[in-house]
Amino acid sequence: VLAQILVLPAWGRLSDRRGNRHVMVLTLAIITPTPLLWLLSKHLAWSCAVQALAGIGWAGFNLALNNFLFDAVEPAHRARSTAYLNFFVNTGVLAGGAIGMAIAWLKPVDLGPLRLGHWIYAAFIVSFILRVGTFLLILPRFREVRAPAPA
Repeated sequence: VLAQILVLPAWGRLSDRRGNRHVMVLTLAIITPTPLLWLLSKHLAWSCAVQALAGIGWAGFNLALNNFLFDAVEPAHRARSTAYLNFFVNTGVLAGGAIGMAIAWLKPVDLGPLRLGHWIYAAFIVSFILRVGTFLLILPRFREVRAPAPA
């Protein structure tokens, strides 16, 4: 949360200068691989760094997404659109967490040469794959509504 608070002004300036799509591309490049980073070390300092990096990415993504909503939706429809956005985002967070928890609770498995160990690793890999899929689904369809401010 501290990382998010610290970087929000910078993401806001970048969004104003370069546009929401640019910020979304940058932040999705940060957010997408973070589940794999959790697999690299069990050290507390590493975990804190990965969590801070994720916070930096999510801060920019959420800012760009909400800025886009305000740019794309007429004022009379913003409350309803914001409610829909929050419903779908939070439903995704809940479903992702529940699925990840269900995967992580599975017993370790040995598939011969492929020793998976704990299923928590599979949960992180599934998270990464779903993020890549979402990245590839969202970005081609996303068009900037408001022209960025002149430099």
